[in-house]
Amino acid sequence: MLLLAAPACHADEDDFAPDYIGERIEVDFEDPEFACPANLEALEEHVAALESYWSRPLSDRLRVSWTSGPAPSCERPGCYKDGLARGPYHYLPHELVHGYLRHAFPRSNLPSFLNEGLAVALSGADVDYQRTLTELLSRPEPLPGEDYFGAGHFARWLLEEYGSEAIARLLDQTEGDDLESAMRSILGESSAAISARYTSESPRYYPGWGVYSCASTGVSVGAPIGAFYKDELSCEHGQSLPFAGDTDTKLGLLWQATRFTVVDAGSYEIEASQPDSTALLFGLVRCLEAPGDPFSSPSGTPSWVRPSFRLRTPIPWELVAANGRSAVDLDAGTYVMWVARSVADWSEAVEEGILFVPRLAP
Repeated sequence: MLLLAAPACHADEDDFAPDYIGERIEVDFEDPEFACPANLEALEEHVAALESYWSRPLSDRLRVSWTSGPAPSCERPGCYKDGLARGPYHYLPHELVHGYLRHAFPRSNLPSFLNEGLAVALSGADVDYQRTLTELLSRPEPLPGEDYFGAGHFARWLLEEYGSEAIARLLDQTEGDDLESAMRSILGESSAAISARYTSESPRYYPGWGVYSCASTGVSVGAPIGAFYKDELSCEHGQSLPFAGDTDTKLGLLWQATRFTVVDAGSYEIEASQPDSTALLFGLVRCLEAPGDPFSSPSGTPSWVRPSFRLRTPIPWELVAANGRSAVDLDAGTYVMWVARSVADWSEAVEEGILFVPRLAP
């Protein structure tokens, strides 16, 4: 791993000057203050996981243009364009899947729904059933954003049902060939037969895959009683993500994920014990652990405790005053708490890493 000391130079279509060169990625930062070591390590691990999953190591590093806001050359906040994974940090896992598939399967010519579906399925997102294959095949190119998670669910089912080796052959064969012929040749079924089986047999939802999945995200703490300390919520020990920030004034929020396990279901108390903090926000989700894993909330559970498959909707934040306490009933399982605080200066927040010091107690 190598960090270059040269000044940051934001990449555009004609220029790429990496500020970071690692084992599997090169990164050009728009603002180096956003670059926590743990974020870079997670991106490296993400690409390594893709190499292991497909059994196809890359011969070259993937290039990343890490922006502080929506990537200016993309139609959406993030994209993979001209050999660069572009966008803010939370878009990069998705775009790196595109980059990996482009390098690992250079002959592949996938329809948009399958290309985006694989990127969703392999970037950590939980996905639930939304569309039939017949509907996805009729969607326009490029795939509308509202269809991404339906496509991701189908791609995840396809990988689970046929295995990565068969789907790799499907990707290799789609050059100059239509998807229908490739499916018949590789998977042994027509798209209509696959669609019918998918609709009738697929689980309602799948937990996320890989480094960025709910159960793999954040700093782990002990359970059933866990205390979160300053250094565990620092840039050095965990990913820190800017949220709703103003890149000119650098005012906004910095947030981070912390993972813990509840062994015994029961009532717990969350305490905000940082006396000088203001505008503390947090959300809590229970991670899915298996396809179709049911989520049931005990009576009295606040509406902001939600299953992770609903995280594609805005994270439900709950305002907690300094030294305030909130009681919550929790089922046994793995949880991720998203914590944040207002920051007046990104660099101070990234260096100090003090976000929130909650405590769970039965």
